[in-house]
Amino acid sequence: MMPSKDNGFVNFLMPFGMIFGSVIGIIIGIFMNQLLYGVIIGGGIGYVCGTLTYFLKVKKEMNKKN
Repeated sequence: MMPSKDNGFVNFLMPFGMIFGSVIGIIIGIFMNQLLYGVIIGGGIGYVCGTLTYFLKVKKEMNKKN
């Protein structure tokens, strides 16, 4: 399941998930006075969501080709 040009925007889901998760972690961390933990946990959750979405999309596209 390697990235290809056919996947389009799906190739960017993991990095954008990390960025989006980190931004949400920063916002939550500001209010909870735990900024570092918020960024780490937010980035991790964003990465996991981006990875899961990527693999589900690629798997769906592979099933369409077969």
